[in-house]
Amino acid sequence: MRRVLHVTDCYSTGVGRAVDTIVGLSPEHEHHLLWAGEDDPAGKGFASTTALPGSSLARLRAVRAAVRATGADIVHAHSSRAGVYARAVPAGAPVVYQPHAYKLLDPRLPRAARTAVAAVERALGGRTDRVVVLSEQEARLAARLSPGAGRTVLPNVPSLASPGVRAPQPDGPRRRRVVMSGRVSPQKDPGWLAETAERLRERDPAVEVRWLGSADDPELTARLERAGVSVSGWLPADALVAELTAAGVYLHSAAYEGFPISVLDAAWCDAPVLAREIPAFAGTGLLTVADPAAAADRVLEVLAGGAVRERALQGARDLLREMNPQVQRQRLAEIYA
Repeated sequence: MRRVLHVTDCYSTGVGRAVDTIVGLSPEHEHHLLWAGEDDPAGKGFASTTALPGSSLARLRAVRAAVRATGADIVHAHSSRAGVYARAVPAGAPVVYQPHAYKLLDPRLPRAARTAVAAVERALGGRTDRVVVLSEQEARLAARLSPGAGRTVLPNVPSLASPGVRAPQPDGPRRRRVVMSGRVSPQKDPGWLAETAERLRERDPAVEVRWLGSADDPELTARLERAGVSVSGWLPADALVAELTAAGVYLHSAAYEGFPISVLDAAWCDAPVLAREIPAFAGTGLLTVADPAAAADRVLEVLAGGAVRERALQGARDLLREMNPQVQRQRLAEIYA
């Protein structure tokens, strides 16, 4: 048994669900959480939970204090900022760093910012014992940034495939509705989906487009609404299952990813999946689209049924053969060995 201290400043949505899944799939270890975020960790299997303080300097100190208080054998840092808090000064225990999508993958990151982020990652790489990544693309990047650290590809798994969540129960035929799941934030590129929605509205006004997630960015939310996209706000698991089960197409619009749990949740609900053509999806078999014009074309083809819809379904089903709780449980045993 190991004592694992999870550190994250974004315990919400995808990262929060990923942490919860890790805890649930490795109950033989004792898990503690040092956190900030919007979700509530109560009842999620943690032996203790401690809120991160407000300032960055205080957060550096909080990691060392939490290691001492919990007797942690391993610090598992989730996301880039938590990676700084756990590695900028010696944490007092081996550090496992899981970026959950390197910021360097953002294609819109200015060159100067890209250079600065890479320099910080390389500087902290010497204090990293293992990097946990979500795809082979991230593994190649980790090899350059933290060459002395071990590397493990830990596939994400559907967050909805967990005890207590009602299994998908189709209620009649799927609707002529396109959905995307995630926080309304620049990484998820709501503008890309909004442009797709505008093209769809010109060609078939009966097709609905809906964003499933919290409206974190008011300006981007307004852009979606101007395009006729409804924004659900945060949804509990059962409501998310109902939305994904009823949707005619799941379309993932993000500009960059590690590997999104939301796509796996859509696959688990057996929704036809289309994904924006980004490196995270290379080699997966998902049906991808390059731009909003191509996305609108493919959406209409999927909604029409036939071979394209079957391809979108099969790509999603194939994904779950490699990204499932059994595989993740095996990889976690290696990481915490």
